[in-house]
Amino acid sequence: MTGDYIRGYIVGMPFFVRVFLKSNDPQALDLCIECIREAAFSIPFYSVVYNFNNYLMAVKRLRFDTFYSFLIECGNLVPITFLLLQVVGYQGAWIGRVVNMLELALLAVFYIHCQKEKGSFGDKMLLMPASFGIPNENEISVTADSTEEILDLSHIAVAFALEHGADKKRARSFGLLT
Repeated sequence: MTGDYIRGYIVGMPFFVRVFLKSNDPQALDLCIECIREAAFSIPFYSVVYNFNNYLMAVKRLRFDTFYSFLIECGNLVPITFLLLQVVGYQGAWIGRVVNMLELALLAVFYIHCQKEKGSFGDKMLLMPASFGIPNENEISVTADSTEEILDLSHIAVAFALEHGADKKRARSFGLLT
């Protein structure tokens, strides 16, 4: 899906730039198109970076989240952009955002990889806790292999909810969610 956005940016950019650019100067148009196309390469990293930032807040790692947020907005971005402006020129401002997002995405992946929880890296990338603190007798786990079994899961969920003290309305909601 991100690839579709990038292709849309790259292919459809002249149209979008003309909508927002007040000048008819072809040099300004070309410059805008070039810079926005370069910035579009940071889009795949945005989802990783900002989802990881939200994850840190959710698990109450507020100090690291504050530090990570600082790196997103200026701590990492400003030095990289300043350096690239000196080396590459005006394009360095746009390339700096891509490099910043790439570095922060790699930092997020490294953080997840270094988690102490057991399991494969793919399991860790889900950012789900090993346990939600629910006793086994209050947990339900069922596997379905066919459409009929999926329909039966709804009935099983309703029965399970009723057995564990849910009212009929809430039990039916659980059944619908399944």
